Amino acid sequence: MTSQAVLSAASFLIGLLLIRQTSDAQYGLNVLVVRYGGIAQAYGFALLAVVAAYLLAVRSVERQSAISAGLTGLASGMAAGASLLTAPVSPVLLIWLLIHTEARRRWARFAAFALGTAAALLPVLWLFAQGPRQVWFGVIEYNALYRRVDWPHARQHNFELLLSWIDSGPALLLLLLAAGGLLYVRFRSKWEAPRKPEFYLCAWLSLALGLYISCVLPAFPQYYIFTVPFLSILAVVGVYAAISRLYEVDRPWKPILVLTLLLAFGLGKALYDERDSFVWADLEKVANQVNAVTTPQQTLFADESIYFLTRHAPPSGMEMWNSHKFNFAQPELALLHLIPQAELDRQIQAGKFSTLETCEEPEDIQAHGYAKLYAKSAMLGDCMVFWSKRAAQP
Repeated sequence: MTSQAVLSAASFLIGLLLIRQTSDAQYGLNVLVVRYGGIAQAYGFALLAVVAAYLLAVRSVERQSAISAGLTGLASGMAAGASLLTAPVSPVLLIWLLIHTEARRRWARFAAFALGTAAALLPVLWLFAQGPRQVWFGVIEYNALYRRVDWPHARQHNFELLLSWIDSGPALLLLLLAAGGLLYVRFRSKWEAPRKPEFYLCAWLSLALGLYISCVLPAFPQYYIFTVPFLSILAVVGVYAAISRLYEVDRPWKPILVLTLLLAFGLGKALYDERDSFVWADLEKVANQVNAVTTPQQTLFADESIYFLTRHAPPSGMEMWNSHKFNFAQPELALLHLIPQAELDRQIQAGKFSTLETCEEPEDIQAHGYAKLYAKSAMLGDCMVFWSKRAAQP
């Protein structure tokens, strides 16, 4: 297992421990968490950071601690640095902290939170000092303006995605229980006043993240993974409210067992439905084939995952597949290390790459004429590997 995968898995497991009070059933058996919480992407670390930020914010208010406020800013800033999808967490936590802080301590709490956030963003600021144009494009400009390129119906896609929760049993159950928990906290609970704001904070975080992610063009189901911890906290209250009114409060294990079984069944069905999907083990077979026919000195055309698995450094401009949609002026392309699709196609036809790996559809592979450029090929799952360039035709 790679170091990145180990880090993501460790972050995911630590996150589970941090949110133990939110119920293993609601969080640990959530389909999105299982699918994306432990993969070698930013989801696991960002989940850890946002949950830590929430717990530190609650601790800061309980103890009126400026140090905890600074750590809250640090954790929420680290989450935003890992994934901009968590960007709303920082302002929501800061506003909540200031509202629930004594007036004479608000400036100190604000300064501590700001310093913590700035410390978390130091790596980005350091990179910005070295290449301001590149960092601005990669962090701000691309996400604000260019993600939707080649997605002419991105808004329709997001609207359909927003409505798709109605077809997901686990998502529907989580939302209903969370709504029930929030209503219980507001109208039925006899808890002390300092305790209720913690649950209201979960609602505000879920709402802010849900609205923000829904405005990202295009959005995908896994983006909503960051709402799950906070919805789960409210859902536990919803479970308690249902048990206290419909069953024996002092013997809750039976309905909780039923809930756990329902969630486990929903997770199992979702994973079963994707049993034939292309998975990491299939990509490892592709990577092994690429390594068998490609030396480290040869040039390789491949998907990002294959560069990662083979440890083969991608040529400049090949680091991100989705970057080939840009057609800037040549100086700008060179500065940002971008290759337009037309130029990439020209390089392929000119025989620049000793080996070519692609998971495109068969008709697209045929249309590109890769078989005419290479004498040998192998199909592994949904991917093709081409090698041994043919001699150029006179």
